[in-house]
Amino acid sequence: MANSMLFRSLRLRRNLQASALSISRSVFFAKENIHTKVCSRSSGGCGVSLDTSQLASENEWEKLLKPFDLEELQKSLNHITPRQLCQILMLPLDLPTLVEIFEWADTQVGYSHTFDVYLILIDKLGADGQFKAIDRLLLQMKDEAIAFREELFILMMKWYGKAGFPGQAIHIIKEMKEVYGCEPTFRSYNVVLDILVAGDCPKIAVNVFYEMLNKGISPTIFTFSIVMKSYCLLNEVDSACSLLRKMTKHGCVPNSIIYQTLIHALSKDNRVNEALTLLEEMFLMSCIPDIDTFNDVMHGLCRLGRIHEAAKLVDRMLLRGFTPNALTYGPLMHGLCLKGNIDEARVLLSKVPESNVVLYNTLINGYVNIGRIDEAKHIIQEVMPTKGCGPDIFTYNILIRGFCKMGRLGSAHEMLNEMRNRDCKPNSVTYSTLIDGFCKERRLKEASDV
Repeated sequence: MANSMLFRSLRLRRNLQASALSISRSVFFAKENIHTKVCSRSSGGCGVSLDTSQLASENEWEKLLKPFDLEELQKSLNHITPRQLCQILMLPLDLPTLVEIFEWADTQVGYSHTFDVYLILIDKLGADGQFKAIDRLLLQMKDEAIAFREELFILMMKWYGKAGFPGQAIHIIKEMKEVYGCEPTFRSYNVVLDILVAGDCPKIAVNVFYEMLNKGISPTIFTFSIVMKSYCLLNEVDSACSLLRKMTKHGCVPNSIIYQTLIHALSKDNRVNEALTLLEEMFLMSCIPDIDTFNDVMHGLCRLGRIHEAAKLVDRMLLRGFTPNALTYGPLMHGLCLKGNIDEARVLLSKVPESNVVLYNTLINGYVNIGRIDEAKHIIQEVMPTKGCGPDIFTYNILIRGFCKMGRLGSAHEMLNEMRNRDCKPNSVTYSTLIDGFCKERRLKEASDV
């Protein structure tokens, strides 16, 4: 009766994908009793043979049932093994069907679920966010005296993290030993720390880290990188840097990720000298920085007005084989323009391998601010088109603002017309700048026409 209900449900509810066919067939053919039965039937018992071209024209469920009849399949599954059930549970079936198969298997004489069976089903339930069902299975595992393994709890933590419940991950790691007799290792703590940081709980992550140390669990390089990131998110950069010097006590050597995390935080905090020191240390430790690490220091130097040092850093990047990008040149160009060194900024822009409209806007704004507006206009109309870079709304607004500021309202209005001709839609800033310019010159009629 149970078998009949099961397979009637499967016929109605399953829609096996082609990719699952090989797994499905292995469940019923590989190394089990049914394999022997099917082979004996195919070799002459019933005269059934497999025709590949015929199978290709049938749906997947028909392919699965082709070599044997349903009665034979039901009889074989009376002796289902945990290995077979694991493979069935890995099929892309709907969750209610998988649970039904799981429960049906438990009713078979001589059958007992194994840890792997529970692991696969709990993974499926976690992906579906059915955490109450997982709790029931954990109790069932405990009642059946199944030995718990760390991988199960790590799996659960990850699903709680993805579901946005980082607090539950902490709850699990506390219950692992007390309730389920499974000792958490650094692997469990690393997962929890990662989930807490991703869930915007850096302060709790730091507390969990010291709880880990108090329990005598040795941290890894990954552990330190997560905790340093937590401190940086809390704006406790000194605490993050102090961990760098404590790593060796735990047998850990800093890697590129750790240095990059600290350099980013120090540069953001305008502690550029310390960032530069760590950058040098990276090379001494054979840790290779990425382009973003250089850019972090570059931004810090430019914010402090140390433009020439930033330019020297670009030269060092080139000597070490790094290719600066737009994010490297952007702050440097901005810094040069702020100091009035527009021509230097223009020379720098000519060296950028892939210039973009943002860099051109920086240069154009620099020319406008020192009153060299015709050169700015020349860049828009003559230079940018040759570089395959068209002006955007910000480009035109910069130029319109400059013309209005100089009282050249006719030229400003020409830019408005050019925008429209280029299908660059003016925005509120465009109109308000022009209207304000005409009103200041008491040209109210033209202001209203805008």
